[in-house]
Amino acid sequence: MEQLHNQIKSLFYELMTYNSLSHTSSEIEIEEKMYKWLSQRPYYKSNPKHVGLHQYDDSLNRKVVWSLVKGSGSKTIVLIHHHDIVGIEDYGCLSKCAFDSETLKCELLKTEKDKEILHDLGDNQWIFGRGSADMRAAMAIHMGLIDYYSEMKSFDGNIIMISVPDEEYLSEGMRGAISLLNDLKENYDLEYVLGIDSEPHIRETQSELVVHTGSVGKLLPLIYVQGEQTHVSNLFDGLNPVLLMSDIVRRTEGNTNLADEWKGACTPPPTWSYVRDRKDIYDVSTPEAAYGLLSVLNLRRTPGNLIDQLKYHCNNACKDMIEQMDMNYWKYCRKSNIEYVNKTRHVNVQTYAELIKQLENEGDHKVLSNLESYMRNLKEKINLQSITIQEASLQMIEFALSLRKVKEPVVIIGFIPPYYPPVSLNDFYSSEKLLGIIRNKANDYFGLGVREELYFMGISDLSYLSLNNQSKVGETLEPNMPLWNHGYKIPFKAIASLQIPGVNIGPWGKDIHKRTERVYWKDVVEVVPSILKKVIDDMTSN
Repeated sequence: MEQLHNQIKSLFYELMTYNSLSHTSSEIEIEEKMYKWLSQRPYYKSNPKHVGLHQYDDSLNRKVVWSLVKGSGSKTIVLIHHHDIVGIEDYGCLSKCAFDSETLKCELLKTEKDKEILHDLGDNQWIFGRGSADMRAAMAIHMGLIDYYSEMKSFDGNIIMISVPDEEYLSEGMRGAISLLNDLKENYDLEYVLGIDSEPHIRETQSELVVHTGSVGKLLPLIYVQGEQTHVSNLFDGLNPVLLMSDIVRRTEGNTNLADEWKGACTPPPTWSYVRDRKDIYDVSTPEAAYGLLSVLNLRRTPGNLIDQLKYHCNNACKDMIEQMDMNYWKYCRKSNIEYVNKTRHVNVQTYAELIKQLENEGDHKVLSNLESYMRNLKEKINLQSITIQEASLQMIEFALSLRKVKEPVVIIGFIPPYYPPVSLNDFYSSEKLLGIIRNKANDYFGLGVREELYFMGISDLSYLSLNNQSKVGETLEPNMPLWNHGYKIPFKAIASLQIPGVNIGPWGKDIHKRTERVYWKDVVEVVPSILKKVIDDMTSN
């Protein structure tokens, strides 16, 4: 095992030197380096068809790095990690040493005041730097294990390593890897018994390892409010969408009734990650529209369930806003000695799918072709990176609204990428057997307790290894996501054919995506590799 630990150490420091920023062509460099390293190992020189770069549909030409170590039998473990990292803007003047742990630690000691951070800066067990925890550690561990098993003359089972790009943005790499996993399964007659991601975990004490037996889902609803524009001096002649959007935000932000619960696990409640109006410049008119993106984590809730809940809150917000506007207008008329005339107002709340259906029912046979043409144009802009997929989704909604014969205030509820299905090992079998294997190794060799958390709340690529309620998800998600199949898609059928139970076993990390990001070194070179080896051996034994 000492040789494995030294290999992981060497790989880790080498991998830390690469700035493979997510959703950029810089990811290609590390893909080529990984592939070159793997290809030069003795096993892959003898078995060149067991390693490769899998090309998927990607405008940046990024690839999935994969390798297979073929043992005996069909039982197979899939090791998964991502090789992209988030940006280093938060390091500011320290950005030049964001990938150099020792230099970074010296610089941080000059400015940091937090007691816990100062303690870890002085502790040689913590390695600082961008990507150290998320997730160069996992890359080094998985590559080291692949090399370790490839040098064995024989062993029960098989191991596949998948290294994907783009996890931090839209998980294009993992979605692109689904076809690869299905092909490998068929070509080599494999039975996938477990998928292991190694995202860093958060724990309270040094003596406790945390294992996630599931991964949280994520939905990103877009709520678009089209009001009725007017001059600010005649505000009661129109409808300001900012007022309505603000009330929708107030009703849903941090609303614990919208948190999802299952068997003692509970997601954080939703939060608005993006809210604004659609005016480009200041003028004396009210905005024509406003919109927001709501981040929603889910365990069992389906997209259809969420739409029903959001419709409820949006309808109540519309009702209260109309009453408020009417009351304010009545008070204004009294103060201004103007005759009060009741203004009949109505705001329709509908899904994007209902909007499209309405357009079809209005009888214009060109509607669908116009929408299709507009979507193709937006997809070209997405591929050229002249527009984000989120902005393109918004423009698609606006274009659809422009095709209506009658223009009136409306609230549109849709979804935009990304979508992560919630997954749980316990949907396949009880986690107790696996946890028993981990506990024995963790306790006997390292004196560590093991705590199970039912879901990894940080969102991970485990979401694309299996799928429950496939038809229910597709029936609601696809027609309500404006650019579905035009810049974004999820291969639901291919995922359903895999159905790989997944678990997250990774090192202890702190301050993920912050400039004080760090990883616990003993977990990287000793604890996690030893536990993963034990899991691989026990889960693949015949």
